Amino acid sequence: MEREDTMDDNKEIRLTLYWTGSIPDKGISDFISVHREVFGSDFDESAFAHKYRDNIYGESAILLAYHEERCVGIRVFWRNDLDGRKAFQPCDTAVLDTYRGEGLFRKMTMRALDEFSEEVALYNFPNENSLAAYEKMGWSGWEWKAKKRSKIFNPFKDRIDEISDAYLRWITEGDAVNRNLYHCRINRKRYLLKKYRFNMYFILGRIHDEEGYRKRLPKASFPICFSYTDHGYIGNGVNVFTNNVPADEDIPVYKIDTLLNRS
Repeated sequence: MEREDTMDDNKEIRLTLYWTGSIPDKGISDFISVHREVFGSDFDESAFAHKYRDNIYGESAILLAYHEERCVGIRVFWRNDLDGRKAFQPCDTAVLDTYRGEGLFRKMTMRALDEFSEEVALYNFPNENSLAAYEKMGWSGWEWKAKKRSKIFNPFKDRIDEISDAYLRWITEGDAVNRNLYHCRINRKRYLLKKYRFNMYFILGRIHDEEGYRKRLPKASFPICFSYTDHGYIGNGVNVFTNNVPADEDIPVYKIDTLLNRS
């Protein structure tokens, strides 16, 4: 499904929304071009397929902004459910330099929100720049939920979210797997890790897929492990921002979209 809207601004910007299953090849190539130019990434067709077309939950909403025939902005509401509840996470947002200041972040966001019913959960892990943009927008019903910072992992006390086998296979299979993902065993329990630097790692979740992940991921030897928690005290941390996720419902850090990036 495709829908177009023309924005009445100094530059006539056309917004086009596609669902993953209907986006044409040109839309994918435009998306990749903007992603690479803005982020300096190596994002390609395999990364797009891994993150969006092979999504175990369903289709994502992809916004493309055009000035004349040139794609100048991208934004995705990525399907990533929470505990069986249909949910989307905004991610992969980029606007070309000469088109910043035109309000495209807000316009692409509001256009996407038109597609979702009130029952759909929306959440995000914004950095400080995008968090300020969200707050400035003043979304009705959206609020800052938590700031998870890291601490030295205590295997006897720290609660770690469990990652389902299906989710683990999704984020660790294929050519577009994040190069910083590792696994380890601590006190007879196995964990998915993201390497920070040297021999330091963040614990993302407990894992149980005994058969496959050890072939797909390197093992971290004698890692120094940190866990994310509401009571952490190290680093800048991770902001959790949401609209209608109950206060007592946790949003696991392994849901963060950058885990499906190569680096």
